[in-house]
Amino acid sequence: MPFMKESNNPSKNLPPSFTVTNSEQIATLWSGYGSITRLHLGAPHKRTAILKRITPPSPSRDDEEEGHRRKVISYEVERWFYTDLLPSLKLQNKAAKIPTLLHAADLSLGCCLLLEDLSIEYPLDAWSCGLVQTKTVLRWLAGFHVQFWGWEGPVRSPPMKERGEKVGVWEQGGYWYLDTRRSEFEDSPDSRVKAAAKWVDEKLKEERRYMTLLHGDLKAANIVFKKEFEECAMYDFQYVGRGLGMRDVVYFLATSVSSRLLTREGEAELLNFYYRELTKGLEGEGYTREVMQEHFALCMVDWMRFMEGWGTWGNASWVKRRVEQILDNMDL
Repeated sequence: MPFMKESNNPSKNLPPSFTVTNSEQIATLWSGYGSITRLHLGAPHKRTAILKRITPPSPSRDDEEEGHRRKVISYEVERWFYTDLLPSLKLQNKAAKIPTLLHAADLSLGCCLLLEDLSIEYPLDAWSCGLVQTKTVLRWLAGFHVQFWGWEGPVRSPPMKERGEKVGVWEQGGYWYLDTRRSEFEDSPDSRVKAAAKWVDEKLKEERRYMTLLHGDLKAANIVFKKEFEECAMYDFQYVGRGLGMRDVVYFLATSVSSRLLTREGEAELLNFYYRELTKGLEGEGYTREVMQEHFALCMVDWMRFMEGWGTWGNASWVKRRVEQILDNMDL
C-alpha cells in the first residue's frame, strides 16, 4: 500500500468512497503519539467511525529510545492484529466482540486505522465495575482466550531497534512483564516480591501448554458495555501477545473492579466464573482449577512486582494483602 501524506484533514487518509461530513477529535494517544477522531461518514456508508491516527514523534534523547521503540512497535502490533490476524480466523468467537476494521493506511511515519464506532452499539463506559459488569468482562476474556488457546503464530520480541518485517504479536503479551521493566525492577527497593520476581517470571514462561493470546491492556478505559451491561466490547489491542490468561484476569481485577467484590469469597466467585466460561470452550486441555489458582498466584506476585517499580494504583491494598498471603505459601 503506498504511503499517504499526513494531514489535519482526516479524509486525506481515506479512500474516495469514505466521504467525511463532520469530525471531532475525542482523544490523543499516550505521550503525543497521535489522535483518535470520530468521523461522520456520508453516503454510501452513512455511519460514524473512529479514526486512530498514529504519528510517533522522534525520540528526543538517547535514553528515551527504548520506550519510544516499544510504543512504535505496539502500534505496529495493533495494525497487524486487525489487518492480518483477525481476517485469517475461520470463526471469531462472538462472545469476544472486537471492533471491525474498515480501512488501514500507511503514513510516512506511522499509520491510521479506521474502525467501527463501538459507541453506537455499546454506549456505556466502564469505571469501577460492579458484579454484573465484572462477570460480563470475564465472559469476554474467556471467549477471547478460548479463541486463541495454543496459538503459535508469528511473534515479535521487545526490540530496541527496528527489526525487519512488521509481522506478529508480542512474544509476551502486556506491557508490565519483567523483561520490559528491567530498569524499574533494579531501581525498586528490596522486598519479598523483588526476591521472588525472577523465579516467578521463569515459572510464567515455562507454562507454554496453557498459553493463549492476551489482550494485554484490559482495563476499564478500554471497555464499553451495552445498556444492560450483559455484553461488552474491547478496543486498544496494542499489547496483544502470548501469555497465560490469568495475566489479563489479574490485571483487570487489580485495576478496574469495585474493591467490595474482592473479599475472599468474592474473589473465588469471580475466578470460578471465569474458569467455567473458559472451559466451556476447551476440550482435553488439562486446565484444572488447581492450575488456574497456581497461575493466579504467580500473576498476582508479578503484578505487585510491577507496581513496586512503577507505582501503585487501582486495588493496590487487595493486591498487597493477597500477595503477602501467596508468598507465605510459596515454596521458594
